[in-house]
Formats: sequence, C-alpha cells, structure tokens
Amino acid sequence: SIRTGYTLGTLVTNLDQRHGNDVFFANDVSPNNFLLSEPASNEPTPNETAPKTEDGTSLAAARWELVESAAASGVAVDSIGRAQACMGISCGDQNRDGLLDIIVTNFYNEVSTLYLQTLPGVFVDGTRRSKLGQATLDQLSFGSQFSDLDSDGWLDFIAVNGHIDDLRTENIPWQMPTQILKNLNGEFRWLRNPSPGPYFDGKWIGRGLQTLDYNVDGKPDLVATHLDRPAALLENRSPTSNHFVQWELVGTLSQRDAIGAVLRVEADDEFWVTSLCDGEGFFGSNERLIHLGIGKKTKLTKVRCVWPSGKVETVEGLDADKRYRWVEGQGVHEILISRAR
Repeated sequence: SIRTGYTLGTLVTNLDQRHGNDVFFANDVSPNNFLLSEPASNEPTPNETAPKTEDGTSLAAARWELVESAAASGVAVDSIGRAQACMGISCGDQNRDGLLDIIVTNFYNEVSTLYLQTLPGVFVDGTRRSKLGQATLDQLSFGSQFSDLDSDGWLDFIAVNGHIDDLRTENIPWQMPTQILKNLNGEFRWLRNPSPGPYFDGKWIGRGLQTLDYNVDGKPDLVATHLDRPAALLENRSPTSNHFVQWELVGTLSQRDAIGAVLRVEADDEFWVTSLCDGEGFFGSNERLIHLGIGKKTKLTKVRCVWPSGKVETVEGLDADKRYRWVEGQGVHEILISRAR
C-alpha cells in the first residue's frame, strides 16, 4: 500500500526504460507518488492460450510489479524538501542526455519543477539550472506540455495559467498569460517580446493543454481550455527550416495504444530518446502521436523501438519530414501528410 494525497495529475510511461510502465502521481500540497516498475517477486502463472514474446514469456503473466519509490527516486518533493501544489505533468528528454525527465506545474508563488533523470529511476531537481523558476514563480499553472514547436531538436515547455480565485483586490492576478518557454540547449527562455502570436498577448483563466497535429502538416498544434470561455485551437505556423519525423505506434503483442513504447532515434552524430506517454497536460489526452524535431538532419540513420511487450525492433534509413505508422511486428509504413512545410 502507498500513502496517497490529493492527486491532480497522473503520468504513465516507461520512464526508466526498464521492465514495464511506471506511474507518477502529481499531488496537491502532499508528497508526490511514483510507482516504479520492478521485476516481479512471484513466479509467473503459465497461460498456454495467451500470446508470447520472442523469448517465450506469456504476456498474461506479470513480469514486474509497481513499487512506491517517490522519495528514493527524488520526485516526492522539491529541492528543499517541500511538497508543492502539483497539477499538470509532462515528460520528455529535456536536456538530451538519453533519459526521460518530468516537469510539473504548481501554484502561484511556487515555481514549476523540472525533475531531471540522472540514472534510471533517479531524479534531481533541475529547476534552477534550467532557469525554469524565473518565468514560472508568479504564475498559477495547470496544463503543461513538452513539445518541440520549431523542430530544432530541443523540447520547449508550454503552460496555461490562471488563478483559482479572484484576488485582484490583493494585487494578485486572476487571468494570466499562456507561456511558451523556448528550450535553448537545456535552458528555458520565455517568448514574449515579441510574443508567438495574438493569443499569447492575452490573459486567461487557463486550465487544460493538449497537443495534436490537427491539420497534419508536421507541426505540433495546441488546444488550451479555459474556466470561463471556449477552448482555443492554436495552429502552429512557426516559420522554420528544421526537419521532423512523426510516428503513429500500434501495438499487437503490446496494448494497441502502445503507451510506454520508447524510441531511440539516431541521425549521423546525434541521437534523441522519446516515449509515448499518457496523462500529459491536465485532465485531457494528447493525440497518440510522437513528434520529434531533428533540426537540420534530413535522414535517420537508425530508429530503435522498445515496445511495452518487451519486443525490440529496429529500422534504418528513414527520410525526414514524414509521418510513419509502425505496427509492432509488422513493419513501418509511410503516411501522407497534408502539405509541404
């Protein structure tokens, strides 16, 4: 059993790239929970009718178990041991070291927290080194996303903000701007002078934030929801000469959504690690799509996929600026996108 708090966000993916999927719970003013997958202590129960992996292991038999590891992993509290009012969550390799990181949004006068993974299953508070705190201290943030909006190869951070109470008589803002924080080689800078577009000039009571490529043009778009007005569809029209690759992953031995699949992408002398996550944003779900910006690279040397089932597959020589559907055990197929960039 675990001691739980008031959970406002839940993230599921294979964060440590071992065993199976892990589950992170963002809790409100109580320490977070982190269920880390570990090898199962019990003997698997045979099931002759269930499908099996390549090594003959039955997929009906539990090969791992979830162990509460938030304190040991360094994600229960912030760097000074303080529980925060955690809400929105996103994950991705923020500093491009090959390990997946977690970012959590928090209350007004609490900075958003970046947990950098330094070893599999071990995190440190990287908020200060990433300069995340300077832009997020005076915001009350809900939905958040890691997304490479200009496909330069570095994950940007987007957050929708807005207070839960009208405290303007106390000089505390109620409506707040939606933020895009540009990732410059691991350090964040708030894009506001000039702003990325008219929506970002306004102030809102923001709540949800999800990603999708609604017009299938190879640029990640956003949907922001608000407490007091309709949702906003934010079409990405960023001018860029950078390149990208997109994947739709379909599990067969794995669950069909392939949540927890991890891709390692190599292009000449560079590499990226990304995963298919569930629970990012706030009270919503992203399009089941991996978008990876690869900067000036135009061809992928090798792509390795570790499926949730444990099956490992590799493809080579994929072209950039395309969307692919990868079906577990059945290969990769190109999907046409709507128009040139």
